[in-house]
Amino acid sequence: MKHLFFSKKMYCIFWATMWMISLPLMTKAAEPGSPVLSITGERTSGAEIDDADSAGKAEKTCSGVSLTLPVHFDTQARLELKFRADQISYDWDDAEKIVFSNGREPWDKLRSADMRLKYIHNYTRYWSALAGFNLGAAWEDETRDSYSYGGYLAAVCRTDFNLSYFIGAGVIRKPEDVIYIPVLGMRWNSMAENGSGWSVSLGMPRTEIRYSFNEILAVYCNAKMDMKTYRLKDENKVSPSGLLEIKGFTGGLFADIHLMKPLRLSLGMTYLFGREWEIQDKDGETIQDVDIEDALGASVGLSWIF
Repeated sequence: MKHLFFSKKMYCIFWATMWMISLPLMTKAAEPGSPVLSITGERTSGAEIDDADSAGKAEKTCSGVSLTLPVHFDTQARLELKFRADQISYDWDDAEKIVFSNGREPWDKLRSADMRLKYIHNYTRYWSALAGFNLGAAWEDETRDSYSYGGYLAAVCRTDFNLSYFIGAGVIRKPEDVIYIPVLGMRWNSMAENGSGWSVSLGMPRTEIRYSFNEILAVYCNAKMDMKTYRLKDENKVSPSGLLEIKGFTGGLFADIHLMKPLRLSLGMTYLFGREWEIQDKDGETIQDVDIEDALGASVGLSWIF
């Protein structure tokens, strides 16, 4: 029991830190930017559900849309608003053999939406401050009791060796828990992303290595940890009005292609591993943990830079 408690807490810390790090990774000086509209899609192959003697399989299709709006106050300060909505559609094979759902399809579509606010202020050439706030919801049908929110503060230190470090702290309120977490990360040669050369981003739990050939083509690989908590519908057969925490890791190889000045195409191959569904009741108490086999996926994204 102690091990399970520790694992759950570590997963929560990883998930919250991933959310925090996804905002402040842009540690270079505030500079002119443009609104960006992005549409993404991903298909993951079928994977067997490791649930007692279950022989059922699950595969999923993810789709999303996001809009990023930068606001520039002056050369030292920038505010960024980001809105995003996602949907995961599940397909089940041999659902009648799935034990934890008593032979029924556990869920059909899971949806999420969030708004992120990020503020960057450059005090000197070497020091900047970051502040952020996030409000979101993740649900199957009803949005009641599906909300999460949080914020963070961090300091960024730049060096003469093209290295940037950031350190800070944040808090996030999930549907069933409150977590206080550190914010840590490092970035090297971030300017290469807009030109040519190598760049590296390190952070818990996301790491990325990128090589830009020129302004048209870049390839990169990354590894990250995924976690999100969804509020299940009132009539759900597995846990009525309960919670579903989806956890796992994703590694991938990607390419960004700037087809023309405002348009960017992103293609990728992914590998999902260490996957788990934690099914909880409406009070956040764990009912059952279900392991999912590893799976391959393919992703595509299209961004319009205004």
